[in-house]
Amino acid sequence: MSIKQIQYVVAVYETRSFTLAAKRCFVAQPSLSKSIQSLEKELGSDLFIRDGTIKATKFLDMIYPIMKQILVAQERVNTIAKQFTLLKSIPIAIGLMQTIGPKKMMPILEALRQQYPYLEIELYFDTKNNLIKRCEMLELDIIVIDAIDYNNGSLFSNKVLYSESYHVVFNECHKFSEYDKVQLKQLNKEVYLDRILCEMRTVVLDKLSAKNVELYALYRSESEQWIQELVEQGIGIAIVPEFSIVNPKLQSRKLTQPSIKRDVYVVYLNSQKNNPKIQAFEKIVNAF
Repeated sequence: MSIKQIQYVVAVYETRSFTLAAKRCFVAQPSLSKSIQSLEKELGSDLFIRDGTIKATKFLDMIYPIMKQILVAQERVNTIAKQFTLLKSIPIAIGLMQTIGPKKMMPILEALRQQYPYLEIELYFDTKNNLIKRCEMLELDIIVIDAIDYNNGSLFSNKVLYSESYHVVFNECHKFSEYDKVQLKQLNKEVYLDRILCEMRTVVLDKLSAKNVELYALYRSESEQWIQELVEQGIGIAIVPEFSIVNPKLQSRKLTQPSIKRDVYVVYLNSQKNNPKIQAFEKIVNAF
């Protein structure tokens, strides 16, 4: 018994016509009829009653559901094979804001690599606006951004990946090392290292202003690494998302009264939701 023979039998059973079944299976009717007759001989039982009309035998009524399940399973295997081939041959391009730290992303990316060992992963870092544009142009499969002022819901799908609080970071000699938490007003007159690319920069500065907190921005930089290196040297303090603190020599405390938080989202085009690469990434994200 072959898959082709099962396809032919199911087609005749559902159309009640050898002619229509042949058209549906893209095969000549004599070939279809001969194949079914061969199967009947193999099974030792007729599958159809041929008396001017086509009727299924009781035997076929019994085995038809099983044959249908076989075809469904075969289609599923073919789909998985195609997805596997695609995942194996085409890298997944993931865009991240430059302020996204590795602490939360690395476990996700490693789980993706473990689940799909042949999938190549490409990481691109850019500003949020540029990432959105590159995703729209299909240069990126997935982008990881915050969703502040982001309302293009008709074009994109998004899912919260994680939430994080903002911390003040400092070196081990700073007075904040003796605190459990740091209130926003306690930052007053501190030497401040300004993270220019921080998407929450305006929000943070507005909250500081509302508390009449004055900070002296001694350095401004687009580089997260440089800011944290300057903090390590005792040049000043910085305000950093908790999962973006990568320098192990730094100390940090959560900012309070008020606290500052952000949500980080996984975003992709609605039109690409059936892309196997995106489905693979979503499967991993849903497990976290």
